[in-house]
Amino acid sequence: MGFWGHAIMQGLARFITDLLHSPKMILVLCLIFAITGTLLDGTLYRIWELKNEQTKIQTKMVDTEQVLVKLKKQIKMANDPKFIEREAKDRFDLVEADDLVFVFSDE
Repeated sequence: MGFWGHAIMQGLARFITDLLHSPKMILVLCLIFAITGTLLDGTLYRIWELKNEQTKIQTKMVDTEQVLVKLKKQIKMANDPKFIEREAKDRFDLVEADDLVFVFSDE
């Protein structure tokens, strides 16, 4: 190894020694390695994906709760005898004994 190689090695050794004696620099290096590691293995991207998925699921839950409230109201209405009578008349063309029925011919 020549003069320049030896000088470079001494400078590098001095830099590493100074670096190891500085707690702030150790903290910065650890943070850099941690961030780089999470970026390279995809953890950060996966966390972002999970957050988006959580938002979608929460939106679906709110929508489902609204549908549930609507269905509960319909069930409550379906238990009312007046509603049942109205549905029977509308769906099955039923009439009561005193109702007037009009029949129109197509001719």
